[in-house]
Amino acid sequence: MPRILVVEDDEVTAREIVAELGMHGMTAEWVATGCAALERASGGDYDLITLDRMLPGMSGIDVITELRERRVDT
Repeated sequence: MPRILVVEDDEVTAREIVAELGMHGMTAEWVATGCAALERASGGDYDLITLDRMLPGMSGIDVITELRERRVDT
């Protein structure tokens, strides 16, 4: 089953994304901040990451940049 990390600071939007992915047989986990996304994505084995650009603490672009520097290729 595909494992997806949903990074979204709006709770309503995040819950809708997670529910929709679940209805299509995917496992989705949600975090609300860039820092939490970086921590989870660095240690997790995700097939896909959906990433909001404007996040509290660290932007989505900064998260991607840091993940690439850490050689996380999700």
